[in-house]
Parts: sequence; structure tokens; C-alpha cells
Amino acid sequence: MDPFKILINENNILNLTEGNIAVIPCELPNGNPRPIPIFSLDNNPLDIESKSSTNSSIIINKIIHSFDIDRYKILPSGNLHIIDIKQSDAGKYQCSAKNPLTGQIVNNNQTTILQVLNKPSNNKDRLPLTTVFKPPVASR
Repeated sequence: MDPFKILINENNILNLTEGNIAVIPCELPNGNPRPIPIFSLDNNPLDIESKSSTNSSIIINKIIHSFDIDRYKILPSGNLHIIDIKQSDAGKYQCSAKNPLTGQIVNNNQTTILQVLNKPSNNKDRLPLTTVFKPPVASR
């Protein structure tokens, strides 16, 4: 398996509001067979276990966080897609690649920091709308 591409900017910062969609990038290296993406959150491996119910668990250093499995998807590109983000999703994400045949793991130096901002709780927290363009009044 090839190493990850070396990027000049090794860190991405995503500032998103609760309820939005986060895409954690993972551009997988070339390999045969195609590598499997592995993600870690705050240097702890994320192990997404499928279960027959609608819930799964992410196991982080023996701490179990419940989440709705439909919120987390690994896209064909290797990117991690999280919908309806919550404060508990915040942290430093890192992607690695695993050869499914040999078990070889290649680590990526790039990290993505996900910062989740609170949703505005009432109208006072929202920014006022301003009119950018007013069309001229038609004359008769």
C-alpha cells in the first residue's frame, strides 16, 4: 500500500453549528486491494460496530457512546460523513488506511479538528437580516 499524500497544510479546522453535516476528509492511498479507512477521535480509534438494531456504539478506550447509526457513514471516497452533529462529535479526527488482506496500517499526518457551536436557542441569538438590494420602484 502506498503512503498517504503529503500535504502542506496538515490540519483542517471545521467550525460548524449543531445539527449541520460534517465531512471529515480521508483521501485514501492507492493499494490493491483497496484500503479501508479507519478513523480516530482525539487519538482514540473509532470502532463502529453494526448491530441488528438502529443503534450502534463507538468504543473509545472502553468508554461507550451511543449514537444513531444513520448519522455516521463512510463514503466511497473514504471520507467520514456525520449528519446532525452534536457537541459530543467535537474533537480531533485522524484517518488511517488498513489493507484488508494483510492488516497493514498506514497512518496519515493530516488531522481535522471539528468544533461544534451551540445552536441559537432563541431569536435574540440570531443575526438580524439586512436588505442588500432594493429594486427601484416602478414609475407609471
